Amino acid sequence: MLKYRGFTLIEVMAVMAIVGVMSAMVFTSLRSGKEQKSVEGEARKVAAAIREVQNYALTGKQIGGSVPCRFGVEALTAGDAQIKSKESHRTGASCSSGASIPATISIITLSNGVIFANDLDYDFFFTVPRGELDPNGNVTPIGLRLSKGATTYSVCVYPGGQVKDVSGAVCP
Repeated sequence: MLKYRGFTLIEVMAVMAIVGVMSAMVFTSLRSGKEQKSVEGEARKVAAAIREVQNYALTGKQIGGSVPCRFGVEALTAGDAQIKSKESHRTGASCSSGASIPATISIITLSNGVIFANDLDYDFFFTVPRGELDPNGNVTPIGLRLSKGATTYSVCVYPGGQVKDVSGAVCP
């Protein structure tokens, strides 16, 4: 008697179906991981820009020969792809909240489809020389939410001056 060795058509189709399902699962998880890394990277870039503005306040960096009072970040609206920093300087012996250098100190542009997910309807500033968040009547952390698809990261600025990026939409 002859014995044939090999696989039947049904066995081959079952293996191909299993491989197809597993491939779909792997590709889906890789795509969401790429989205997460993209938002995380942009959140770190924004946090670094805010820390740079805070460092200007700590060092009292002079721009254009004026004596600074505070350095801050401009108000943002949801969807904006830029963060702008600016300076308020002294007029005479006191600090004036309305006076600012007309030139923008720096602009950080978000990329890879990441957007700001919330409106920041006020400017926030770091005081010179301590680099603390100028409370402006607010004692809660300021949270800048960045998102792409279903992934959200927050850049949190605390009243004491701490700046950190965290996963999720809420600052702890």
